[in-house]
Amino acid sequence: MSSRAAPTVRVPDSFSSASLPPPDLSGSPQITLRDWRSWSDGASTLAAGCFGARSASWSAEVTEVAEQKLFDVSLGTALRVRDSVGMRIASHEVQSNVRQQQLEGDGVRGRTFLGFRDGDVNACIVVCVGARAEAPGSPPSCADAIASSRLEGTYEPPPEPGVGLSALLYAVHHPRPVALVFAAVVVVAGIVSIWRRPRGRRTQHF
Repeated sequence: MSSRAAPTVRVPDSFSSASLPPPDLSGSPQITLRDWRSWSDGASTLAAGCFGARSASWSAEVTEVAEQKLFDVSLGTALRVRDSVGMRIASHEVQSNVRQQQLEGDGVRGRTFLGFRDGDVNACIVVCVGARAEAPGSPPSCADAIASSRLEGTYEPPPEPGVGLSALLYAVHHPRPVALVFAAVVVVAGIVSIWRRPRGRRTQHF
């Protein structure tokens, strides 16, 4: 039985529900959409979502790829709101077995979460794009929502690596003309062959 995960987000009072669609997972049936919500105040858009699948084994190399892909999905979500967004990973941390990345850019803020429980891997993002994305303020802004976001619940250390690494491939196709293709949280049998392929470096420019 899968464990449902969803980030806790303190949505500013000035924001109301929006209709930003979730990433397209039609090409990855083994990935499930656990949660997707979006809000807007007309000047900024805030989105939060979780994706997951069963995962019998894991490794440090898979963690590196998974976090890069969560960054890609966060950037892709921002680009669906506003063209020409740049983003970088500002920091990494681990709290209560949940790995987190803090993301920053010009007019964009985000946070990613990666956690394990009940044999599932849960990969979550929270992204804010727009005029109120960067600076905390009073009344609370989109940036405050990012800073206070959490992945609630009890999470476990990742499972030990195994000979038969189960597949967890999640790809998100960007709908705009830039046609970015995202793959998030990849765990495949024969993963070593993927590690050896050249991979793009993380986006660092704005």
